[in-house]
Amino acid sequence: MCYQTRLIKEKEELAARFNAAIDDLISYKPFEQCKGFDFSATPVITNTTPAKIQLYNWGLIPSWAEDDAIKKYTLNARIETLDEKRSFKDSIQNRCLIIADGFYE
Repeated sequence: MCYQTRLIKEKEELAARFNAAIDDLISYKPFEQCKGFDFSATPVITNTTPAKIQLYNWGLIPSWAEDDAIKKYTLNARIETLDEKRSFKDSIQNRCLIIADGFYE
């Protein structure tokens, strides 16, 4: 996954496109560039609540981490080793659709 995203759609467009509720997206604003290491709130649809668009912070924090400062080092993971590395092993169960117009390096 790349480290920057873009999403210029208004929340009403997102709701219509994904047929999903957006009630909690009061703070959502379209953006030209979102840098992963800024840990900005990003609209997603989770596998557990597919009828609702929610804001999540980008990053991977291992379940065993005692401090969320580790997020500075774990922004993404390679799918090839996701089930092997202790840091990410449980993450495969927590999938989501990241809503974006584009992903950039």
